[in-house]
Amino acid sequence: MSRSREETAPAIAAEVAGASDAFDRIIAFGQAAERVAGLIPAGSVRVEAVSDRTRLRDRIVEHWASSNQSVLAVAGSRTFDTAWAVDEALGTLLSLEAVGVARRSMRVTAGRVEFGLISGFGAIAVTGTAPCTETVIPATVAGMGVVAVAPSAFAGSAVETVLCSAPLRTIGAAAFADCPALACVVLPASVDAIEAGAFENDVSLTHVDVPEGVRTIGPRAFAGCSELAEVILPTGHLSIADDAFVGCHPALRLLVADGSPAQRWAGERGVAVARRRATASRSMLPGSVSTGGVDYHVLPGGMLEAAHIDRNLVEAATLPDEVEGLPVRGIGYDFVPATSRVTELSLPQSLRWVAAHALSPEAPIRRVTGANRIEARGRGDAVREHVRFRGHRARDADFIRLSLRQVCALLDVALPREVDDSVDEPYSSLAMSFFASQAGSLFFGTVDAPEHPAVTTLVPSMVDRLLERGIRAFVADAPVHDSSGKSVPCLVHPDPRRAFETLCAWVARQHDATTIAVTGSVGKTSTKEMVRRVCETTFATLFNEGNQNSVAQVGRYVQELSSRTEVYVQETGAAEPGRIESEARILRADAFIMTNIGVNHVGDYGGRQDLLLADKLSHDRFMPDDGIAFVNVDSPGLQELPLRHREIRYGMSEDADYRAVDIDESDGEVRFTIVEAATGERTPVVVNAIGRHNVGNAVVAFAIGRWLQIPVEKIVEGIAAYEGEGLRQNLDVIGGRRVLVDCYNASEVAIGSTADALQALSVADGGRRIYVVADIDDKLGDITEEVHRRVGEELADREHIDRFYLFGHHAAWIAEELRARGRDVWSTTDRDELTAALRDDLTPEDVVAFKGGQQMALSITIDALFGTSFVLADGDVLEKRGTSVDVGDVVYRIIDEYGAELRKVWPESGLTEVDVVPAVHDTPVYMIGRSACSRTSLQRVRIPEPVRTLARAAFFQARSLVSVELPQSLRNIGPSAFNGCSSLREVIVPDGVTTIGHRAFYRCTGLERLVLPASVRTIDAEAFARCNGLTIESPAGSFAEAHVREQYSAMKIAGV
Repeated sequence: MSRSREETAPAIAAEVAGASDAFDRIIAFGQAAERVAGLIPAGSVRVEAVSDRTRLRDRIVEHWASSNQSVLAVAGSRTFDTAWAVDEALGTLLSLEAVGVARRSMRVTAGRVEFGLISGFGAIAVTGTAPCTETVIPATVAGMGVVAVAPSAFAGSAVETVLCSAPLRTIGAAAFADCPALACVVLPASVDAIEAGAFENDVSLTHVDVPEGVRTIGPRAFAGCSELAEVILPTGHLSIADDAFVGCHPALRLLVADGSPAQRWAGERGVAVARRRATASRSMLPGSVSTGGVDYHVLPGGMLEAAHIDRNLVEAATLPDEVEGLPVRGIGYDFVPATSRVTELSLPQSLRWVAAHALSPEAPIRRVTGANRIEARGRGDAVREHVRFRGHRARDADFIRLSLRQVCALLDVALPREVDDSVDEPYSSLAMSFFASQAGSLFFGTVDAPEHPAVTTLVPSMVDRLLERGIRAFVADAPVHDSSGKSVPCLVHPDPRRAFETLCAWVARQHDATTIAVTGSVGKTSTKEMVRRVCETTFATLFNEGNQNSVAQVGRYVQELSSRTEVYVQETGAAEPGRIESEARILRADAFIMTNIGVNHVGDYGGRQDLLLADKLSHDRFMPDDGIAFVNVDSPGLQELPLRHREIRYGMSEDADYRAVDIDESDGEVRFTIVEAATGERTPVVVNAIGRHNVGNAVVAFAIGRWLQIPVEKIVEGIAAYEGEGLRQNLDVIGGRRVLVDCYNASEVAIGSTADALQALSVADGGRRIYVVADIDDKLGDITEEVHRRVGEELADREHIDRFYLFGHHAAWIAEELRARGRDVWSTTDRDELTAALRDDLTPEDVVAFKGGQQMALSITIDALFGTSFVLADGDVLEKRGTSVDVGDVVYRIIDEYGAELRKVWPESGLTEVDVVPAVHDTPVYMIGRSACSRTSLQRVRIPEPVRTLARAAFFQARSLVSVELPQSLRNIGPSAFNGCSSLREVIVPDGVTTIGHRAFYRCTGLERLVLPASVRTIDAEAFARCNGLTIESPAGSFAEAHVREQYSAMKIAGV
């Protein structure tokens, strides 16, 4: 019983003494508890005084477990702490009716469900917000553990499958009642109570596994479930209402443990039973922890909510990311009260919610910093004033994360016999490739030789690598072992790849995003990029990065779908027979684009283009009835396709539904007009990228936009926003010269298109157009020589290209054809020879283009020539050629044929100084990698020769960095390399640096002196913006001096 006012203590004591004969134990809880206990007359029942809510919870748990017929009477249950203790102990929902609960609550919607977030208690699923057949009750919403499904939350709905996650503990009264289609319910071991009528009249239920933690099954919980024939019941203490299973199947059988309360209950009522093995009970979390003058409530799921702050703390208070290994996720109700003296509050990046009225408006808080990933913010003027919140950001519950128990249910396989509490902990992701995996993933692979090349073989060394990466468990076709022979957690499944596809397809079905698949022999990635640019003008759009189009990557991106995603654009690519069929089965796209059909990858299909085409057309078989195929009718072989769905034709042909006319290409852009056949409307369009092949991409992007009913002006805006980048159609200025980088992959058609784009580029007086061409796709099979020779014949007609450099054994056939036709050709199969020849030959006035197959890794050659970091944009090179090496607390990566990069200094290492090594395992270090030292505590860094590159964001927001020594070998300072390095005072850029990237020194607010050499020939936009008080020293008449005077008129310039 709970009374807090001191003057009521005698009255309470009298009441207790009068009722003492009815109870074995009486607990007085609250501020007056000690006084009440002291006033009870001698000889009466012993009264225990409890003032802490966690201790009260534990006492209730002990009492409940002490007898098979426990009774608990609670007086004063409307006080929040009393209600919390009972709810935590028994899984009740008294807190929903407690005094003041509305003031500490807020509502959010995520993943088709409305949730209530209650400070000090947890989150509850209140109701479904949209009709759906499959419902996932997530582990958390906005970082707060979901502890209950509210009464009647989904009653009467059309739901068929319900997957619940830990730390859920209560299924409220009638929560899923009268759901006639509900056939599958998966409950985690964390559930304590199934309340009255929770699943009443769910006539499609045939089997239920009641988790081990359940203590109460309420009246009519499963009444009227006429097909329910088997129920697995817990082995521990359990209270079951007499009518819990009334009206179930006549042959209802209960699986119980010998000697359990469930067995006794069934025996007393003549219900058939079968035996099950007993399992261990789970332990409870502590109720609170304290550190640094702050008390934290431990909420279900093991996350912390800052509950009380010491009133003796003055001025500034800082909350950590975690305490005793538990993450700090929230700020609780009345955390900073009016009596607090704290004026500044620093919040951790781990924080996800700030409760209603967490900050009193009377508190002296002037400034709140940090925590830029808040997913839920409650009411209160002070909270809204001081806490930044982006309401459009997706919440954790907007995504679907599955636990092992849920995975087994969806795959229809038995849960492994030996499991622990982690069986209900959601995996961070489902993964089928090393680079798509992350800490906490469930990994799918094979122990024997894979049937599909894309499936990872789980040899012990690979298992070790995956475990080091943080993989929690595996799905494989046989038990998995590490290099020591120790078995690792594994779910055995006969076809791990199909299991991965099944689960990812299920995840995809839970979202309403319009899905657009892009396939074809070439042009998939640029088409995908243009389509997504158009979609982004109007819709929240998810798209795959680069050309990530394997089954593993499609599965990865499907898991990034959220309930806020409106359009999803995914590239799908061939590599072996059946691959696109697998991807189509996962995606079940609403529309697909067929860019063309050619010979790329035809060798993987036995040289048969018809089999290649059939695989690409798999999307047609898996689309919904109203799906649409967008087909490029300019591509030979695509004019007459056996499609089941509506077809929209695009291209430049007269019979296209959307066609391009009046095409004009000049110096890096293409202008043309799109004509809609149905209406005759003509729309002028500009593509800000090289190559006439982009015309078709733009036309289909326009057609997609019209299908999605995007306004025409927005479609045109999206197409214009497309630019080549990375290794694709990227016309870059490096060290004052123009370089056309288009070498992620190659085909016969694409080589010709890049040649045309090169010819359309203007050159300075005395300059030349130089084309570097490497081997095409290495999967052409028997037609490899034929295709390469044909390329040579076609290139010979490009008379405005001055010199050709050919690289590779197959490219030698191109060289032969060019020489035979009198063209200027240089050819080699040695990369070092190619690099040396180009370095000796190129002049600043030349324009050079690079084109070649992925396997030729021309990015390595470009980087060696210009000090760039294009190799980091080549995922296949990094995956196939990269090897990580730890040198102390610094991670390096050796890349075959390239050299090495400093890959990462982890912020949590706390390092303040780093001396970069010149070589790793005798391999020279050429680069400080992308984001390698970003957001670290580094203060001093010494970079030696032969480092030539600082990649994008190398030291991004390394706010403590005071000094950096740069080597004479340096050539390129990448975009945002020192962005936000506010403690830097002086930087001397060595002679030899040619390029300074976009925002390279942006917001270096403490930077006072920057020395730029005469060698600098390229400075990108905003390189020195927001550098207040900066003086730049540069030679008189240099490019750097002229650039600074033109772009930064207020900046001080000193001659050198």
